[in-house]
Amino acid sequence: MILTRVIEHVKKQHWTAVFLDFVIVVLGVFIGLQMQDWNSARGLSAGLEESLLRVRDESSLNIEVIDHLVASIDGDLDGYPQAQAAIDSCDPSPDAKALVAKLLEKMTDDFSPTFASVSMDELARRNEYLSRLSPSFRSAFDQYRSRVREEEEQLHTNFRTMWDHHVVFHPSVDANLALDNELPPGAMIHDMKDICRDRTFRNRFYGTLGFILTIKERVVKLRGNIDDFQQALNKELDATP
Repeated sequence: MILTRVIEHVKKQHWTAVFLDFVIVVLGVFIGLQMQDWNSARGLSAGLEESLLRVRDESSLNIEVIDHLVASIDGDLDGYPQAQAAIDSCDPSPDAKALVAKLLEKMTDDFSPTFASVSMDELARRNEYLSRLSPSFRSAFDQYRSRVREEEEQLHTNFRTMWDHHVVFHPSVDANLALDNELPPGAMIHDMKDICRDRTFRNRFYGTLGFILTIKERVVKLRGNIDDFQQALNKELDATP
């Protein structure tokens, strides 16, 4: 319709009308492009906000994983002082044997958590979202992602190098790690004197406990890092248009 009007005005040499038609066409194209850009930016903002919310939920889940692990370690090592005293004094009593056996059983628990990272990795792949983040939060996000990856890898490495199997496979210890129905569950101490006089056993026993306490220390520190990240994330969400 516009084209028909332009041709008609050109034939009649109505140059003012031709100019106005040209302006209308240009303005229409410009407004159309602006609307397209606005809708695209609006869609990106909505997608970014949804992605950030998923990352926040995921980080909260990682905090729950850490809290559960810390509580598990605290519960597992509850009898450590008494067990250490029993080994140091070579206490042969049934209660001392049961105390050390219970602690040995707890030392075989899985202390290598796997952290949630799907949403985190997805955001890291979306350059159109990353470019819209503030520089301060982009730095906080990169640090969070790096810390989660680093700690997960380090915790798995620590767990693989723990000495618990060297301890529970001592000749004076029976450990039913496979939960064989033909054997008593958990660990059982045969000879406390043999254990307490074995320097290798004692070193590995205390070393394993040291590994577990180190794991607790690392995840507690990581939890603080996640708390800081969530504060930065909430600030970024508040600033997201």
